[in-house]
Amino acid sequence: MNKDVLNPFIGIFWGITERGHSLLLCDKVPLIQGELYGDAITWGEHYNFWEELRSQKLPHTRTQVPAWSEYDEWPRGRVIYQTQKEKFIVYADQKLLTEAARQAIRKAFSLPTPDTYYYSDSHYKSIRIIPKLKV
Repeated sequence: MNKDVLNPFIGIFWGITERGHSLLLCDKVPLIQGELYGDAITWGEHYNFWEELRSQKLPHTRTQVPAWSEYDEWPRGRVIYQTQKEKFIVYADQKLLTEAARQAIRKAFSLPTPDTYYYSDSHYKSIRIIPKLKV
């Protein structure tokens, strides 16, 4: 792993639009706090986190999007760390694989550029289109 990046995170995310601004909504933890799943370290469940946001069990949330929409309407994805290959993998809706979105994800999760790989995933197909995410 690239030693220039300190404290990378893993977790789940969405690209959402609220009040005309596009942003990433994330549930993340430092890599060392993740859960081992096979040969990967992962964190979070999209549905469960969205429902916690919806029920306002997570008061730190700065968005109202979960109150009026469903978790699978928005482009979403997941960051994992593959232990055997020592690399981060981002699985995401194709809409979140633009260069601007990759930069926003890399920044939000403190990911190393050379050790991070991006793949579209058929589990993460959404109906909403979001304008360009800002880095």
